[in-house]
Amino acid sequence: MSDIRVTASGIPGIGKVSYGSHLCHFYRTREDVIQSIVPYFAAGLKNREMCFWGTASPLHADEARTELARLVPDLSKLERQGRLEIFDHYEWFRDNRSGDPVKDLLLLEEKALKSGCKGLRCGGNISWLTRKDCPTFAAYERRVSAAVRRRRILAICSYNLDLCEGAHVYESIRNHHETVGRRDQDWELLGTVKGV
Repeated sequence: MSDIRVTASGIPGIGKVSYGSHLCHFYRTREDVIQSIVPYFAAGLKNREMCFWGTASPLHADEARTELARLVPDLSKLERQGRLEIFDHYEWFRDNRSGDPVKDLLLLEEKALKSGCKGLRCGGNISWLTRKDCPTFAAYERRVSAAVRRRRILAICSYNLDLCEGAHVYESIRNHHETVGRRDQDWELLGTVKGV
């Protein structure tokens, strides 16, 4: 019997992760995103999860869709069925359904479960964040971590290490349950934060 509290991460070298986790993902290159986040969403679709992906540089929505289609041949069908939504990051904040993105995640989870999906898998690339946005966004990240805990949600936020200063790296790790990164050539869970 499978454990319904865990799901395949899809990220090479990571294995399974718990639902209710909010992951911090550090990358450096476009290829890093293709090697980690594309299989993350492919695993979610394979596992019958609803997937919600907000993209940004270096892999925008159309490019992300093309890369994901290499791993998921019936991608267009899944999008038509409402199992997958890929969009550039600014669309989430511009077209935000309720005015509260955290509330919207919980509504998406509810929609996913009602439609027969096992849960909600979401992710966003944070490369657009500026220094002045950091304090507000850190508070948002803490709200997401609290909201997804004990829910059928797996969330990942991708940060370009080359755009992060030391304090921002620390704050990003601190506001997520687990951190994913590449050490040498291998992806791995680099750390866990208790009590987030």
